[in-house]
Amino acid sequence: MSESGPAAIEKLIRQLNNEARAIRDDATTELVARGEAAFEPLVTALKDENALVRAQAATALGLIGDSRALAPLNQALADEDDADSEVCLLIMVALGKLGDDETIRFCVEGLQDPDSDERAGSAVALGMIGDKRGIPPLIGALGDKSVNVRCFAAAALGEIGDASVIPHLERVSQQTTNLTADGRRLKEVCRLALENLFLRHNS
Repeated sequence: MSESGPAAIEKLIRQLNNEARAIRDDATTELVARGEAAFEPLVTALKDENALVRAQAATALGLIGDSRALAPLNQALADEDDADSEVCLLIMVALGKLGDDETIRFCVEGLQDPDSDERAGSAVALGMIGDKRGIPPLIGALGDKSVNVRCFAAAALGEIGDASVIPHLERVSQQTTNLTADGRRLKEVCRLALENLFLRHNS
């Protein structure tokens, strides 16, 4: 039987900076399961000096789904003055999961950014958020001039899990050559995304 109470939650919070990813993820899952009881400690953890703790706290708050987290998450995003890209990404994903329209619009607009890394990051964020509003712009990103962006867009569409994207992924796969490393990579990403979709809709 798992421990309960503030001491147990504090112990889980401390585990968010563990070097082992599995331990951090397990602690995050446990905190999400505690819901309301873990909410305030997780909000406090958004200000932790350790980037791992901030990232996991943001993820947990997004999964708990309490709209009160919108303000502290937005503040945490503004406070990321060390420009930790992973923490920023996970805060944005948490905001998107909480239904923050501005965040979703920001990610969609990011797919048009001149910087291919920004476009790729926006595709990743939309896939992790899982909002279906991201589907049309991600389909558009399948034609991006950067193969990296095309790969992340294909993977994101597989993560969102809507069967309507299957023909688009099949088309990209069919039109992509096996003769280059980039082509083989994109075909493999499409294959995995399609496999993910077929499993979801045929189970």
